[in-house]
Amino acid sequence: MSFIKSKLAKRIALVAIVAIGSGLLWRNVNSTGAGLDGFKLKAKTAATVDKIFISPNDRDQNYLILEKKSKDNWTVSDGKNVYNTDTQYVYRILRWMLPRLQVKNPVPDGAKARVEREMALSANKVMFYNGDKVLHTIYVGKGTPDGYATHMHMPGNDRPSVVEIPGFAGTLTNYFTTDINEWKSAVIIKYPLADIAKLDVQWPNNPNANFTIENDRNGTRINSQGKPLSNVSRTTILTFLNMFQSLSRESGATVGINSQAAEKQKVIDGGVWYKLSITNSKGKTEVLEIFRRPVSSETYSISDRIGSLKDYETDSYFARLNNSKEFFVVQDIVFKKVMKTAQDFIRK
Repeated sequence: MSFIKSKLAKRIALVAIVAIGSGLLWRNVNSTGAGLDGFKLKAKTAATVDKIFISPNDRDQNYLILEKKSKDNWTVSDGKNVYNTDTQYVYRILRWMLPRLQVKNPVPDGAKARVEREMALSANKVMFYNGDKVLHTIYVGKGTPDGYATHMHMPGNDRPSVVEIPGFAGTLTNYFTTDINEWKSAVIIKYPLADIAKLDVQWPNNPNANFTIENDRNGTRINSQGKPLSNVSRTTILTFLNMFQSLSRESGATVGINSQAAEKQKVIDGGVWYKLSITNSKGKTEVLEIFRRPVSSETYSISDRIGSLKDYETDSYFARLNNSKEFFVVQDIVFKKVMKTAQDFIRK
């Protein structure tokens, strides 16, 4: 019995020594660090953030500024362009990530020089503001080799740290990308029914399909070829207008044709396939133009359902908003519900 007690005592002593040693190592390695929770921003404070500045150490990349314009409305700017951004993505950073950041361990001496060199070349400085006041600043580097955490640094610390979110397996680097296309909201049309004063649809290759809907205090009316359409259901018209509450483009980076001027001009020269103009209750009009997308090397299937070779994609289109120089892609499965003709509103 005394032998067992002695053996147990030795094990307890060994665990205690390891724990003390680990604590001393942590304190020595991170003597000027922020501690376990140093990278966190309390949820209450994070909720007051109204601007985020992302500045890359890589001089070939551009800075970004995210700004809160109103409740649930954020924009992203690179100093040249301003776009609406995905508010839920911003809130995932402020409400989910920042309050949960935790230091797994400071970078050990053996890896310190390498990680510092990597961060000097590729880390992004991220500053969180309330008005003109800086609330929090972190440097976000690359993911760790195992892919489960991220190298981060804070001003004043003597070395970077390995930072994680307990229960989340993955790196956090991509949350702070400086590619503005990754921040742009995929929602391109967002009009509640009550905000639509006028909607005009044109089919350049089929003028008989054109129609205009007016929606005001006097009711909802639909005209085609300058004449009121008869035998139509008001419910059908209102259901159609309701579809414009949220329409999204294909998300992701800019499409390749934007860097191919000649190919893009061919698409434009081919003519607009479908044109949508929406005027809101304040008189502002936005115009969406949709172009047929020629078959290319990226086409998933070059033949249609009956085996004939296609000239154009059947499941997606190129589009641009307000005569922008940049094209994006819209999916037929999303837009076919609003790509109606005048005849679609007539009771059968």
